[in-house]
Amino acid sequence: IKEVITATETIEKFEPDMLFMHGSVIPHYTFVPEKGSLLGENYRRMILAYVDLFEAVRLRKTVLAGVIEDSRGTRFCEILNSILLTHFSASMPPEMKIVLTRTKDSNLLSYTLKKGERSFVFPYSSKSSQHPILKEFKQAGSMIYTFYLKTAEYDRPIRIDFLGDKGVVDKADFISSVLLKMTGHSNYGIPSILIEADQRAKLEENELEMFYQDIMNKTGNISSLFEQRRNQRPF
Repeated sequence: IKEVITATETIEKFEPDMLFMHGSVIPHYTFVPEKGSLLGENYRRMILAYVDLFEAVRLRKTVLAGVIEDSRGTRFCEILNSILLTHFSASMPPEMKIVLTRTKDSNLLSYTLKKGERSFVFPYSSKSSQHPILKEFKQAGSMIYTFYLKTAEYDRPIRIDFLGDKGVVDKADFISSVLLKMTGHSNYGIPSILIEADQRAKLEENELEMFYQDIMNKTGNISSLFEQRRNQRPF
């Protein structure tokens, strides 16, 4: 939640032309907690934080884009498979059908995109009103788009999610042009600005250990705080 609030405050204060997030522009979901529960209240606060972010983007016309480092998405393959089945079902080799239903987008596009090329732009979800997260954002949920961009010659394409309403293709071209200028390593496709932000934000291992020990000192040696066995092997 803090990251989203900081992004909103940055847009309101500096009104940048573009703001990149490390990860998607919507929250990653595993499940939606029940209303009234402790997690449900935190979930609601998180959704409201994103609503405020989208509103700040709309008012100041900032381009909001999220760069996904290790995408496991399959939406591109699903769209491609649907198109091929519609127009070339009879002549489509069975092996191709298997590949498109079992592979990840980034794996397939590693073989088809050259450095500097991107995929077509497509909606994050085919049914945003039924998506467990997008439906929380109502109209804004239908404005989340995705594309893949190959920023490094010897790395997989990165996935970019962005908020757009009109001119999404032009916006994708603009985002791509900026990202390509910030990626100079032939083996690593993440833009330098996100690498720097990650280095500044992450905690060192010794800091995490100090935090853990501080909790143990306050709570005592309770079983729920035991380290995983793989980290406690005596030999």
